[in-house]
Amino acid sequence: MDTLKIYVSRQLDGFNFALMLSTRREITKKYPTANPIGLIYIATDTKEDFEEIYGRIENHLLPLLTGLDVKELQIFVLKIQFIDTVTNNLLYEYTLKNVEEKQPLPG
Repeated sequence: MDTLKIYVSRQLDGFNFALMLSTRREITKKYPTANPIGLIYIATDTKEDFEEIYGRIENHLLPLLTGLDVKELQIFVLKIQFIDTVTNNLLYEYTLKNVEEKQPLPG
């Protein structure tokens, strides 16, 4: 898997971040002990407070969603894309070394 796609949907007071089932299966095929999850919800106020203290939430979101640390992801993922579930537009392209913002995530 060269590109890890994370699907983002806006809710009234936050965001859902999700992995497709096929992506979760591919991760567990490469790392049987990994425990990727399908969806994480983050409230907008939580996101803002968290980022003020700890930096970009995406840096912490990847290990939670995939069940892998950054070093494990670097072995088979070149970039991470955040995709809007409604428009299918690219919101961010994220490499494990830097972030290229295509469009800021609202909130």
